[in-house]
Amino acid sequence: HFTHQKVWLLRWDYREYKPDYILIDMRKEQNSNNFFGTVNFNTIASDLMGDTKYEIIHRSLEQYLFKRKE
Repeated sequence: HFTHQKVWLLRWDYREYKPDYILIDMRKEQNSNNFFGTVNFNTIASDLMGDTKYEIIHRSLEQYLFKRKE
């Protein structure tokens, strides 16, 4: 359950923090404050998709859940 995990804002240097999970919700209804501090959100999402240290464990049209590989 994610309710017992620490929550961080997604940043371009996510690798430095080594989060166990990263959830990306790119639906149009998102409040722009959800991306506070993120210069280019699409770049981070693209980087995560190519990052060999993370795997997608859930994916829908506009939502992605990544888990760090052990």
